[in-house]
Amino acid sequence: MTRVEIATPLCLGTILGLAAGILLGMAAGVFGMMAGIAIGAAAGVLAGAAMHHDEEHRSARGRELDALIGVAGGDLGAAPISAEAVDGESAKAWMAEWLTPPPPVAS
Repeated sequence: MTRVEIATPLCLGTILGLAAGILLGMAAGVFGMMAGIAIGAAAGVLAGAAMHHDEEHRSARGRELDALIGVAGGDLGAAPISAEAVDGESAKAWMAEWLTPPPPVAS
């Protein structure tokens, strides 16, 4: 992962947080604006870190699926005979996480 890929969501979140903090803090005067800048920047950094973590998780999941399907580093469609044979415990954890259907939504 390059520095640009890491810095982009953090910078975007910080800038948007600063802008929101300034705009909301202006209603409370100078001290409100300064507090808004600090709180907005902190919230923006947290939001940017969450975006970065989510993107990392998605790309890791994509690489994992590509390896299972055989798109990357194998024959297309020639996945292992059994997911159990891949790596024992990690395969069981993977199947429990990704092959379990979601619970029904109660209205």
